[in-house]
This record gives sequence, structure tokens and C-alpha cells, in this order.
Amino acid sequence: MVDLITTVPSADIPLPLQYKYPNTACEVLTSDISFADKIAAEHTLMGKLFHFFRDSEPPLNPLLASYVSRVLGEMIARKLDQNWYSYQLNLIQVMGYLQSDPSLLDWLLKHLETSAVCDFLHKLVMHVEGQDMRANLYEVGLIAIQFSSTCSSAFMKNIFVHFSFTVVRSPRKVFHETRE
Repeated sequence: MVDLITTVPSADIPLPLQYKYPNTACEVLTSDISFADKIAAEHTLMGKLFHFFRDSEPPLNPLLASYVSRVLGEMIARKLDQNWYSYQLNLIQVMGYLQSDPSLLDWLLKHLETSAVCDFLHKLVMHVEGQDMRANLYEVGLIAIQFSSTCSSAFMKNIFVHFSFTVVRSPRKVFHETRE
């Protein structure tokens, strides 16, 4: 199923059917916590998801990017029926994978024009709990600031619009964190 959401469908398939199976695969992968647990635990599956960003040239296919980002986002967002241990384990595994290869950040930054990538990065920033993990994200943020200084202003304006839209959609967490 991970292959379905990370591989561009053949152009030989009629347009209405090209994304039927990738969409269904994404729905299945995000429908139950056990799928997120399984993907987070398997290094090869995590690799397929993150290699989608490495192997694709900008601009990303927006549908496939949204499927991949949604699956990655489900692994780091805590669900009501998920126990805390399972959530923390998934988060540690995703963060560990991100830390294992410094080029992962570059792959994601290469695709910041795609709103799904900004959504995933927003979820990553908003859902990470614990000082150690947050400190790592702040270090990553410094790299992002360095990256932004090398980009054109039009490119950065586009990224800012995508990212600010995702922040506006979920202000409650930011508000509560500033109150603590």
C-alpha cells in the first residue's frame, strides 16, 4: 500500500482511475492506529515514504504528496483512542528516522512549495512533546532559516502563505503552550 501512494500512476490508465487505488491505500493506512504503528516500526516503509521526497523533482505531484504527508502526519498525531505509549513510540521512531539521515531535511525543504509538505512540517512542530525532541526541531528550524536566506523572495512568500495557512487552522496548541 505504501508503494501505491509513493509511485506516480501510469499515464496509460484512464484519468478517473489513476488515483483510485492510491486514494484507497491512503484511506486504509490512515484509518487505524495499527497501520501507523506498523509503518513507524518498519525502517523500509519509513524509507519509502521519505524517499518519495528525495526521488521526486519539484513540483511534487500534489495528490501523492498529500497522501504521503497524511500518512506521515497520522504517525505523529495522537488519536483519542491511542494509548500514550504507542503515540510516544511512533513519535520517537519518526524523529529517530529524521535524525538518522541529515539529508532528509533537505529533501523536505526542496518541496516547501507543496502545501502538503508544509502541513506535515506544521504537524511535526505542533505535535512533538518533550524537551529533547523540541530542541532537535529547533536545531532543524535554524537550518530552515539558513535555507530561507538563499531563496528568492517570491518563493519564500509562497512558502509563508502555505505555512501560515496551516498555523491559522490550528491555533489552539500554540495558545495553550504559551500559557504554560
